Amino acid sequence: MKKPNTVLKVGKFKFLRFPNQGVRRNERIRKLATNRKLGYSTLEKFINKERSLGYPIKYSKPIGFKRKRK
Repeated sequence: MKKPNTVLKVGKFKFLRFPNQGVRRNERIRKLATNRKLGYSTLEKFINKERSLGYPIKYSKPIGFKRKRK
């Protein structure tokens, strides 16, 4: 089980976000996608790897995906 992420600290209290166990997240892929640096080959490799492990990948192109311009 993954540990929860700390969202906010107020005094001695911590507000935590528990990860959804049903959905795997890859922070590296998310950061690349939101910074518009995610290439097609990297994305396809990631999707194939996750699908081979048995996880359903619903969408093949995340937000921020950039196709190479000609």
